[in-house]
Order: sequence, then structure tokens, then C-alpha cells
Amino acid sequence: MQLLTLTLPCPLHPGNIPAFRSAIIELVGQEQHLFHNHDNRQPGADHHHYGYPLIQYQVRRGMATILGLNEGVQAIEQYLLPRLRPELEFAGQTHTLEGYHLHPHEYALQLSERPQVFGLQGWLALNTENYSRWKATDDEADRKKILSSALTGHLRSLMETLGTAAWRSLVEARVLQVDQQKCIQWHGTELVRFDVLAESNLRFPTGIGIGRVAAFGFGEVMSEKAYTRYREWASRQLPAALEGEE
Repeated sequence: MQLLTLTLPCPLHPGNIPAFRSAIIELVGQEQHLFHNHDNRQPGADHHHYGYPLIQYQVRRGMATILGLNEGVQAIEQYLLPRLRPELEFAGQTHTLEGYHLHPHEYALQLSERPQVFGLQGWLALNTENYSRWKATDDEADRKKILSSALTGHLRSLMETLGTAAWRSLVEARVLQVDQQKCIQWHGTELVRFDVLAESNLRFPTGIGIGRVAAFGFGEVMSEKAYTRYREWASRQLPAALEGEE
């Protein structure tokens, strides 16, 4: 699979990703559906693509980042880069785009007998049906099974879109531990975001997003080491935040 990371020299808060995404879509035009995951090529129609998003909007080290995968790489190169201006306005501010950085790379999706351990930050794991099942039980083992099944489905979708569809049924995943869960509102719908440590027989790159709303920076895949550092940092932030409220 081909990947292209475009890092822009402007700070971005995760809460402003939707505004940043809208500004980029305005640059390239609504007809470029990979940038917004809707197919608007038919007049008067608005059809959502439920496949794995090939263009994802993220925050990396505090900076605005766009990740392209396979066809998303070509879309960024053909439709976005030629239209980038020196400045971009979003979230009520003007941001400079001069000095952006491109990082192209490739990764071979493959199945392995030895599971790959990885972390997921802000993973939106559950659809409506699975959320109802998860909420109906307090048993942690049952909840892990529900999350493991959801993760397997997300990785099979990834394989079907980016790898070899014939291998889809062979992909398996398991959630090892849940380190945080938090209810959020997304477009009026209650969702739960998770930080988890997991494993899978599918080897795939870190830095991509999986799960629901992955195009908006949710469900970032991290190496086991990077995830451990992130969780150590997150655990220090909570007591500091609580002290600030006193």
C-alpha cells in the first residue's frame, strides 16, 4: 500500500479538525469525493461511502496533517498540492502553509503467525448495535469480546480496501486491555472513544486511523512503545487537570 503524509506548518487542535477538513474540501472542490467520503458526482445526490477512508485528517505533534492511502495519495498530489495557497483560513484564524513537508512511503500489508501488538488512541469502536450490546453488560470479559469483534471487523475492512480481499476472513484481532473509555457527542449521536492495547495477526502501519470517523483523527494506530509513552503522559495530565479545578 502507498502512503503519503502531508504535514502543514500550522498548529491544529483536535477539536478544529472538522473546520480544517472543510477548508481543504473548499480548496479541492466538492467533486473530489475522496476528501470528504461522499459521492456528489450525481446532481442532487449525497451518497456516503462506508468503506475505509483513503484521506484522513489528523494532528501530529500539534500540527495539521493529512494522510493519503493508495488512491488518496494520487488525489492529494493531483488535486490538493497544486491548489495550496500561502495561507489557509479555518476556525476563525489565518494559518500559513509555506514550508509544508511531504513524506511518501510504502507498506506491505501481510498476515503473520506472530501477532502484532499495537495501541489505539481515541478509537470509536462501536456501531449502534454493538454499542447497545456493550452498554447492556457490565462484565468486562464480555465487553472485551465485543470490542475485539469490532476491531476484527475494522481491520478486515482495511484489508478489503487496501490489501487482498481474499485474505479478509483470515484477519483476527483481540483487545488486550482497555485503558480509558469516554462518552462523546458526534453530530448529535452518543459514541464511546477508547484507548486500548490490542493485537492482530495483520501487520499494518502505525499512524493510520481505524474505526468509526477515522477520517477525523479518531482511532490512531500507535506502536506498543509509543502507546505506553502516550498513556504515561495521559495519566499525568488527569491529576494535573483535577488540581487546577480546586
